This record gives sequence, structure tokens and C-alpha cells, in this order.
Amino acid sequence: MKYDVLVIGAGPAGTIAASNLAGSGLETLLVDAKPKEEIGKKVCGNALGGQHLETIGIPDLPDYTYYQRVKGIRLYSPNLKASLNLELEGTHGYMLDRKEFGSYLLNRARNQGAEFLDNHKAEISLSSGIVVGGKKIKADMTLVASGMSNFSRNIKELSSFQTDKNKETVIAFRQILKLKPKDMDTKYLMIHLNQEIAPVGYCWTFPMYETDDSVVANVGIGMAKQENPMIKQRLENYKELLPDIFSGSEVLESGGGEVPISHPQETLVGLDKHLKPNGILLAGDAGNTVSPIHDGGIGSSMKAGKAAAEAMILTHETGELDNLFTYNSGYLDAYGYKQVKQLMLMKQIRKSNNHEIDAAMCGGIIKDEDIEKISMGQELKIPTFDKIRRGVRAKFRKDGIFAAKKLLKANRLVKEITELYEEYPAAPVALPYWISKLDNLLERA
Repeated sequence: MKYDVLVIGAGPAGTIAASNLAGSGLETLLVDAKPKEEIGKKVCGNALGGQHLETIGIPDLPDYTYYQRVKGIRLYSPNLKASLNLELEGTHGYMLDRKEFGSYLLNRARNQGAEFLDNHKAEISLSSGIVVGGKKIKADMTLVASGMSNFSRNIKELSSFQTDKNKETVIAFRQILKLKPKDMDTKYLMIHLNQEIAPVGYCWTFPMYETDDSVVANVGIGMAKQENPMIKQRLENYKELLPDIFSGSEVLESGGGEVPISHPQETLVGLDKHLKPNGILLAGDAGNTVSPIHDGGIGSSMKAGKAAAEAMILTHETGELDNLFTYNSGYLDAYGYKQVKQLMLMKQIRKSNNHEIDAAMCGGIIKDEDIEKISMGQELKIPTFDKIRRGVRAKFRKDGIFAAKKLLKANRLVKEITELYEEYPAAPVALPYWISKLDNLLERA
């Protein structure tokens, strides 16, 4: 069987890519190892910002694909005495029904003409080519969007510069809980910072929907990968901090996973030993196209899928495989620049201890408007040390200055990585030197 494009993985990246490819007339095969009924089921926070949909051509979601729309996010300090608000002005967020949302994206791709095979595992090797469900498949181009699977890791070995150097991951565990809170604004997602409970991460409570006598919420923890993380116990420790919310809660569902929180793969386009595109592209978790701020990958993965499809359509039209390399710049424009700037900010914020975070939030060093800047990867306006000494309460001054120093370093790193990515090579031949500069910057961060 011969196709223009094979898309492996029917998640957000794969289905958006398949929809755009098939809609442009390319013979597209979309495959997934899961049965059709399981497409969309994934352990995650289930939150999605409406701004992502607008940029990929989906004006709004059908009602059945989400539980509710939310107004914003509230970020809480470790001591629970300060909170910062991010209002989603001009748009809104969704708490998704992940399975229904996944089915919607899959049906959208099939309606555009993509052929879909479920329960089919894919294998690719340089010697035997592409095998899907035990049968050989011929495809001019292949998009790998199969998550952080062993298959995705093996695919990287077929391409130059697809390495795990300077890549970070977090582990996550979440429960769907039936709550009986004393007081909760269910239109806001709650994020709690606490480096003792969730080192290099955070805990979250995302309300999904209300019943007559309860609130059903997605509650979880994301934290640094450790040898003995005891992540389930850490989630219990989080719940004990907030008895007004979690006392008497009932667990309806639980599960965990691993998420990449670094920069995108140095090239999302596979290259052979001669630095020529080999026809393999990466998107979603397989290509590290995930936000380092909130570890969410639904919106960025859809944008990666769209950018990958645009590069493959151009390649199909011109017959020049070299045009696949434009996918890298396409993703950078769509989300990648924001992602790498977020990474530099979060590297410093995650190095802060609870006292420093409390000082920054309770002392007014970080304000509401800074939360939006952090989410956008923008430079923060940090008070001078003299202003901190004069304007911040005595008990927060010392830790506030330490926090300010890290945030100032974050600003410098954001500027450096922005300048570096603005020099991203237009052709693969310049990639080795550019990667050496990136490695140097990441090691200093």
C-alpha cells in the first residue's frame, strides 16, 4: 500500500496533522496502537486554553467535548497566604472531556478523508522500512506523534541530532475526585506551589463540573523524576494542606505518567548522516513540544501538528524533501519561541525554595501581571534590591532578594535564548554548530 503521508499516533498532534494533510488532498494514513474506543483517553490535567483553537482553525468546541469553560487560573504560594490571578481576558479555557475531545479530533480528520487504522502498531527501521500491523506500508513522509513511547524513543535513534541531552521530564499522578468543599469558585483552576511536596513542580485542583451536592475535580501533582518519588503519598500530603476542600473526598479514578518539560527537539525533522531530511518528523510529546510552565501539551501539540502538515504539504507540492526542514521554523513561530522562553523562566523559578517563593509572592515582588508574562515567556519587571529592602516587610527581605536574583537571571536567559533561536538555521548544514551553542546555554542555565 502506498500513501503520501503516514501519521503515527491519533492524539492532538496526529489528528490535527492528518486533518490538514487529507484536507489538502494528500493520501493520508493515520494509525494508533489503541482501539478506537480508547482514542483520547490519557491521564493529564485536561485543561486547554481557547487561544490555541483559534490559531488552528477551530473557532469553538462542540459542547459534548468539554465539561465547562473556565475564567482563569489562581496560583497559590507555599504558605497559602498569597495568590496571583491570571484572567483569561478575550478568551476562555476549557476543562475537556478528554475522551470525547479525542474522538472529535479523530472524526474531524476522518471527515477530511484521512484513512484510520486502530489497534495497529507501527514499526520503522532503516533496513525493513515501515511496517504497520505486520504489513509493509510505503509512505513518502512519516509523522511520529505517538507520545513518550518506546517507539518514539527508538525513532529518534534513526535520525541525527535526536538526543535526550539536556532534556528534562516530570512525573505526574492525578485523581478524579468527588469533593464537598466549604467554598470553591469552580470557574478558576488552582495551582499550588510547594517545593517540599512537589519539588520542581506543582500541585493542581481543576474543577470539572458540579452536581447537586458536590464538585468533581481533576486533582494532581507533577514533580521532578526521582529514584523513589512516593508520588501518591505526596498527593495525599497536598490534600492534607487543604482540608476545607479535600476532607471527605472520594476517589473516582486515578493514574499517572511522564511528561517532557524541555525545549523542542533540536530538529523536529529527522536527518540522515549527510544532513538531509529522511522523511521522518516528530510532534507532540515525541518531539518535546510541551509547555515547561504548566506541563500541558494539548494546545502546543495541535500547533505542532498543524506546522508539520504545512511543511509536508509544501514538500508534496514541490517534490523537494529539503522543504521538510521548514517545519522547525514553522513550529517556532507557532509556539516554539514561547516554549523556550518559558523554559528559561521556569528553570530559575523551580530552583527557588518555599521561603523564596513566599517572599516573592507575599512581598509583592511578583504581581498578577507577571503571571501572564511568565505564561507568555516575557521579561519580568523585577524591583531593585534597594526597593525590596525599603518596600518589603522585614521577614521577606532576605529571601525576597534571593528570589529577585534568580528572576533577574531568568530575564537574562530569556534574552539569550530568544536571540539564539532567532538564529535557528535555515538549512541543516548549520545545525551542528547551532546545537553546540544551545547546549552551552542550557548547561549555564
